[in-house]
Amino acid sequence: MSAAAVGAPWQRLSLAGKGFVVGAAALGTAAPAVAEALADGEGPACAAVLRALFALADTERAAAVDALVAEVNAPVPAGVGGVHGDWLRAALEGESTPVLRALVAGLPAAVGAAATAILAARGDDPTRDPDDALDPDLLAEVQRAVFVDIVALPALSSGEAAPAGRPAWPALAAAGPDAVLEAVARHGAETLGMSLRGAPRAVIARAAAQIGEAGAARLMDAATAAGPAAVREGARAVTAAVGPEDAGFDPVFAIGVHALARSLADDNPDAPPTLAQRLPQPLGAMLLRAAERLRSSRPPSGRSDAQPRLK
Repeated sequence: MSAAAVGAPWQRLSLAGKGFVVGAAALGTAAPAVAEALADGEGPACAAVLRALFALADTERAAAVDALVAEVNAPVPAGVGGVHGDWLRAALEGESTPVLRALVAGLPAAVGAAATAILAARGDDPTRDPDDALDPDLLAEVQRAVFVDIVALPALSSGEAAPAGRPAWPALAAAGPDAVLEAVARHGAETLGMSLRGAPRAVIARAAAQIGEAGAARLMDAATAAGPAAVREGARAVTAAVGPEDAGFDPVFAIGVHALARSLADDNPDAPPTLAQRLPQPLGAMLLRAAERLRSSRPPSGRSDAQPRLK
């Protein structure tokens, strides 16, 4: 049993919100109403988690609460080794050199690599000094504070290759940072190609010439494939969603991120925080912006089969 048992709203909660939920669960079925009364903006999300908890059978609910308590109390979020280095460096760079060396000791290699990069930029030795040791309880509290904005991630799959076909988002998230980035690039090229269906061959060729060889082949295949007009219009809606705030990004990656956001809006609107941390931070932030914009603008049951699908 895991946090998945109580639904995705759990992942949107702050650490304080998650702590409230595990404490309020002891109130019984009155807990959701108590959560709704919270004035800090997280009340509805806390209430949604609590309602999901109390919809479970007693044994399932007890197991789910135990899992949530373990997650809240963990000093380091699960799956931290699969977070892209950009997010790790942002979390770590505010710490002093002795504290930084102490808090990453024994953590996954990706976390150590992020710390090493920070220390190298400072001109400091990344080798841990015995004097860096912290009291275990203090170390756990420092780690909780440092990693507070990192969400727990699923374990990485054994390989880095992106899943074949159109993967469910957990399979994509478990494929690792390189695979998620590759999937975004692939989906961006395919979506751009679908948006060009019916365009003159010269226009398609010019677009293909502006991206890499692999992307060009995908764009050409998508642009020349047969398909309903609704798919083309859905792809054009994605390309139109790339706004001024996305300027400076490779257009294929920007389109791919917006296409991924739309795909997640259909599959699981709360998956973006997980996948965002598999991406370089600027692209991850773009994914979060795009997903939030979609989430706030679409009706709860809004789904368009015309939208291009993540392959």
